[in-house]
Amino acid sequence: MSEIGCKLSIPKPHTTVLVDRLIQEGLAERSYDERDRRIINIRLTNEGRAFYLDVKRAIGEKMRHYFLAMDDASLERMLLASALIRDTLTDMMG
Repeated sequence: MSEIGCKLSIPKPHTTVLVDRLIQEGLAERSYDERDRRIINIRLTNEGRAFYLDVKRAIGEKMRHYFLAMDDASLERMLLASALIRDTLTDMMG
């Protein structure tokens, strides 16, 4: 939970609630590490993977729709802004 919370930048108690909800909905499952029972791994179920891919596809289609509606000047500004953000994050991470 700590690692997931860190990657998502949310507190561990909130992470636990979210993971519990995913488990209740059959989208994720817990498994214990064979070498260290204190370690609990979280993994997506097949249903969870399918749900993730559906959401990813839907977001991609929506973004594609937005980009197709933009004029060339707006797309160029978006490209430059994206490159600036990428470069800044790369510099921050060393």
